[in-house]
Amino acid sequence: MTRALALSLSLAACGAAHVPASDSARDDREAAVFGAEAWRVPGSVDFIGFAGNDVIVASQSGAVVRYGRDGARHIIAEGALPDVADVAMHDGALYLASESIVRVDLAGGTVKPVDLGQAAYALAIAGNRAVVGDSIEGPLRIVDVAKHTVLAELEHSRGYTSPYIVGDRVIAGRNQRAAGIWNLQTGKRERAFAVGNATLFAMSPDGKLIATGAFYAGTLQAIDINEIASGERTATINLSCSPGAIAFSPASDRLAIACQDEVRVIKAPTGEEIAKLAGPRSYVRTIAWSPSGDLLALGGNDNVLHAWRTDTWQPLSRVTGSRGEIRELAVAGRFLASHSWGDSSAWLWVTDLVKPAIELGGKDREILSVAGDGDGILVALTMTPGNERRASIERWRGVSRIAQATLPSGRFGMAPLVRALGPVRGGGVWFTAEGRVTVLDPDLRPRWTSPMTTDDPDITDGDADATATGATIVLRSGNTLSVISGIERRVLATRPYTGCGSSGPKISPDGKRFALIDAKGVFVFSTQDAKQIASLGLPTEDTAERTIAWSNRGEVLALAGPSLVAWNVDAKSATSMSAANVLSLAVDGDRVYFGRNDGTIARRSLTSMRATAKALPITEPAACGEHGGSMFGSLGGLGDSDQPRGRLPDEGTYDEPDSTMPDFNEAD
Repeated sequence: MTRALALSLSLAACGAAHVPASDSARDDREAAVFGAEAWRVPGSVDFIGFAGNDVIVASQSGAVVRYGRDGARHIIAEGALPDVADVAMHDGALYLASESIVRVDLAGGTVKPVDLGQAAYALAIAGNRAVVGDSIEGPLRIVDVAKHTVLAELEHSRGYTSPYIVGDRVIAGRNQRAAGIWNLQTGKRERAFAVGNATLFAMSPDGKLIATGAFYAGTLQAIDINEIASGERTATINLSCSPGAIAFSPASDRLAIACQDEVRVIKAPTGEEIAKLAGPRSYVRTIAWSPSGDLLALGGNDNVLHAWRTDTWQPLSRVTGSRGEIRELAVAGRFLASHSWGDSSAWLWVTDLVKPAIELGGKDREILSVAGDGDGILVALTMTPGNERRASIERWRGVSRIAQATLPSGRFGMAPLVRALGPVRGGGVWFTAEGRVTVLDPDLRPRWTSPMTTDDPDITDGDADATATGATIVLRSGNTLSVISGIERRVLATRPYTGCGSSGPKISPDGKRFALIDAKGVFVFSTQDAKQIASLGLPTEDTAERTIAWSNRGEVLALAGPSLVAWNVDAKSATSMSAANVLSLAVDGDRVYFGRNDGTIARRSLTSMRATAKALPITEPAACGEHGGSMFGSLGGLGDSDQPRGRLPDEGTYDEPDSTMPDFNEAD
């Protein structure tokens, strides 16, 4: 386990000490940002380009950021386009593609729609020509950028994505099938390589080499380098992990290969190793060289820009503490635990020092959930020693782990996916996995598991929350809400529930109520009989950023898109406060901690935030539509996406390459 900050023994000794919240209202002199390094990115990194000496980054959430080599950061635009599918850089602007295409001016930050097609699943631009793919199944088309007219269709290009332009040629890939090369002027295909499991591809700037990636069921990770003219394979580079991005240097003499555990730089075309760098520990989506070749930069799901000088291979960027989107927070005395997506890790922070104390996760330790335990922290995680994967629960006091237990295998003999956990009076622990609640005794041995309360036999997870003693646990599993006693170890009440993609539940400080949030609104129920008490419609249907908590005043705090709504159920009043880029929250007295999409944590005073709050009308939530959708709760989908930017998911539904596609060993 690595430590980001060497703490003295005195700090470890006082780790269990609790610093009580002041009775008087705090102002925003306590405002702070945890992990405020400049190299962080608001969202997963989908594109890296260069403008002069600066690095330009675009995230999947539509943020465009300019980084100086001295670490200076300037956010050009945020939320320019949601769910970005592809990015192109051209003429002093970034073009973001998704359901539409927008142009983000790198100088002024203005965002304007561009008519290059109704939608763009794939996009590349060079000169006055763009290559656009408007659907997953559709072909790639050459479009005149100025006239917005289609000039030609790339022949045999159905199912090809992630195009980019090298000189007068276009290269694109067909997921798990092939890489193709076309003439940019005519749309004629020059070469197509049936390379089996190719999900990565890159053409050297001189047009002589093509590199493709392959991995088979996780047992083989490799990059092949081939001469385009002859199809001869010149090198195969074996890796320790599945590659996420590759790129040739501007001089075509080096190839950079990145995966989560390592970054390799090799000579092209021979494959001799030049440098081996530490990987970011999360899935890599993109990698790029500066035009002069003096800088190598990459990014991915940890929402950090990583950069190295290529003369010394020294890192230019450094980040301590959490990485990726902060999706879960837990307060315990003077310590704060954060759990982030990206590297599925967690960190323990010292709140009064605003510094990371220790990393709870790390290599082979994937964090599933964290929770407060009085003055300590509970951690659920999976460990992978060798090829064996097992789940564990750990109890921490300050920076010391004082107990650990391995959980028995769940359904299908696999390690259970723990979605939530917490303490039970007397030293026990409860957790949820596979749609049930399990109670452990003080030695962390299984004591009792609740029956399955949902009528859906395929449910394998469920969100839950509990009072501080575990006397009342509320479980949302499938289409059922259950109230369970962790002390008496029995189900107290159940009721059916179908929401529009719900998150929660969260229990009120007095233990009498619990709340759920979904795409339409917030719903409050009684913990006694699980009956609904009240509901509140929310002003936005942005389901990407929804979570809830309770304030020290007994208000429901609902995070809905860029706003934090404070709802006093009894007074039937609600206010709205600004909370942009926030994904999770935790409350400690008047303090509220916000987990953000760039891996940082902001601390604010609720009192100071209320000073600028706006009244929100009390309305009933709209009914769920036909496509209400579903949304993960506080943990969501764990682990990293293994799909590169703009690639198709491998669902086994795609046709084989057409019969006209030559292999390397076939004549053109």
